[in-house]
Amino acid sequence: MTEINIGTAQKNGELSDVNKKNGWKKSESPLPAHTGQRQMNFFKAIELVNDGEKITRIEWGDEKVYGIKKDGFLMLHKDDDKFHQWIINDGDLEAVDWIII
Repeated sequence: MTEINIGTAQKNGELSDVNKKNGWKKSESPLPAHTGQRQMNFFKAIELVNDGEKITRIEWGDEKVYGIKKDGFLMLHKDDDKFHQWIINDGDLEAVDWIII
């Protein structure tokens, strides 16, 4: 099985030479485009939460759902307009579609 380094799989929307050589093709994402917003991995996103930023995932598709640091805890604001303690899961850790809102 070939491993992909997510950070180098694409550069400026184009496949790297290594990925072209391996026969991988650029695909269209079913997720909405967020032009002008830098996508990042979870660990970079959490650094920004510690600096007071709000973060969300493109996959969630709703900017009313976001993570923040509140009263010293990581919290998720959900579409019910309530804050819930954030229980981080593998999907959160592995995602690379985090953005600042």
